[in-house]
Amino acid sequence: MRLYIFKIIEFYFHMFGPDVNGLYVFLKRNNQMGAPVWSRIRNQGNNWLRGEVRIRGISDAYQIIIEAVS
Repeated sequence: MRLYIFKIIEFYFHMFGPDVNGLYVFLKRNNQMGAPVWSRIRNQGNNWLRGEVRIRGISDAYQIIIEAVS
């Protein structure tokens, strides 16, 4: 049996309307930002929704970058 330890970043988002394009979450390490670890695009309805990113296997410093694009 393996035990996985991870961190959870939980957030809420509201993406409603014709001008909504995208919401992206990136993990930045060693001044390098790779592909999004979470994303949603376009209209998601007129509701607040829950987003979650699980981070595991990282022991060094990192930053969470949230980018909204209209």
